Amino acid sequence: NNWNIAAAKRIPLNFLKEGHALELRSDFFNAFNHTQWLSSDKTMTSATYGRITSSRPARQVQFALRYIF
Repeated sequence: NNWNIAAAKRIPLNFLKEGHALELRSDFFNAFNHTQWLSSDKTMTSATYGRITSSRPARQVQFALRYIF
């Protein structure tokens, strides 16, 4: 389960000039923080054969503020 969620809000700034706006945005990658295992070691001569030794990154969040003119 990998959920990427984004939310944005555009606030018009008509008191400056028509068409100007401020945009607030937040992005959540792997929003619910479910572990996503990568494939197992397939090298038959390896001591870690068949073991899953890594996973994808945990939840990441980024925020942005953008001025549109």
